[in-house]
Amino acid sequence: MAEIALILGIILTTLTVVEKVLIIREKLKTKKPKIKKRRRPRKRR
Repeated sequence: MAEIALILGIILTTLTVVEKVLIIREKLKTKKPKIKKRRRPRKRR
């Protein structure tokens, strides 16, 4: 059980870190801090 708990903890921490990084990136891209709905990025090609 200890191993499962450890794995779950690692997954949760990684997910939270990824979420924070994505939120920071969105804030940098669009200067509006509160955006709940994800808009598809326009194609930059």
